[in-house]
Amino acid sequence: MAAATRRIGGRVHGGRLGRAGSRPLLRPACHFASADYAHCLAALIETLELGSAHVAGLSWGGTIVQELYRHHPELVASLILVDTYAGWKGSLPEEEVQARGEGVHRMLAAPAEEFDPTLPGLFAGDPPAEFGRQLEDIAADVRPESLRAQLLLLAETNQRDLLPRIADRTSPSRRRLLAMPEAPLPDEIVEFIRQPHAAVIATVRSDGAPYTAATWYDWDDGRILVNMDFERLRLSHMRRDPRVSITVLDIGDWYHAVTVQGGVVELRDDEGLRDIDRLSQRYRGSDYWNRDRKRVTALIEPERWHEHR
Repeated sequence: MAAATRRIGGRVHGGRLGRAGSRPLLRPACHFASADYAHCLAALIETLELGSAHVAGLSWGGTIVQELYRHHPELVASLILVDTYAGWKGSLPEEEVQARGEGVHRMLAAPAEEFDPTLPGLFAGDPPAEFGRQLEDIAADVRPESLRAQLLLLAETNQRDLLPRIADRTSPSRRRLLAMPEAPLPDEIVEFIRQPHAAVIATVRSDGAPYTAATWYDWDDGRILVNMDFERLRLSHMRRDPRVSITVLDIGDWYHAVTVQGGVVELRDDEGLRDIDRLSQRYRGSDYWNRDRKRVTALIEPERWHEHR
C-alpha cells in the first residue's frame, strides 16, 4: 500500500495528501479534475499488477471509471456502470444542472448542525420508511469538504462522447464502452503509420454527408500530411469544415487498420511540388509525374485514434 501511495502521489496534479481520520485522505485543490482521479486509480491498478481489469463504478464512482477508460483504456477489460452519470452536464437538462448546483451551494453554506447531504431532486419520491435509518447513518458519515469536491466536479463533467456501446466480441451477452482513445498516439501506432500503407481519407460535405477518397500520406512531426490537386472536392470540404478522418490499411493484412480522427490545422500551397514529390518518393520511388498543376498540402492534427484487428 505504501508503494501504491507513492505512485498515486506521482500521478496527482494539484492535490495534496492529508492525515487520515476526520479529514479526507486526499484533499483536492481547485484544479483537481476527474482525469486526476482516473490517473490515481490507474496507478493503483498498475501497482497491484492487475493488468487489464474488470472495473465497476457506482454512482459518482461510475464517472471516475469512465474517465479511467478515456485515459487508460489498456487497463480496462470491461466497465460495469451502476446508477451513474456521464457527468451532470452530460446527463441532465441545463435547468436541472443549474438547480442542483444552487442546491449544492445552499447545502454547503448551512451550519454544521443543519447540514443535510440530500440534494433536491436526488430521489424521485420519498424513500421507503424501512430505509430511513440507514440513510440517516450514511448522511452522518458524509464530510462536507469531500462532498463539495465530488459534486462540483460531477456538475462540470460531460462524458457524453464516451457513451456509444457495441457488443464485446468475446462475450455477446456483455457490453462495454469503446470510445476512441485520445491523442497522442502510442509509439507502436506511430510506427505503423510511418510505413507507406494504403489510406482512405474522409471529409465532410456541405450537406453533412461523408466524402471519402484514397490518398497518399506521411507522418510529419506529430501530424499527418496529405496533398491534393488544388481543384479536389475534399480540399473545398477542408476549407469549410476542418474535421477529417483517415484510415490507414496494413498493406500486408487488410484486416489490420488504424483510424485517426482529427482536424486540418494548416493548408499551404505546395511550392515547388516539394510535398507531393516527398509522397511520390515514399510510395513510388520517384518524383511526381505531373509538374503543371498547382497542389495544396494539408496537415492534420490527430485528436482520437482506434486500431482495428
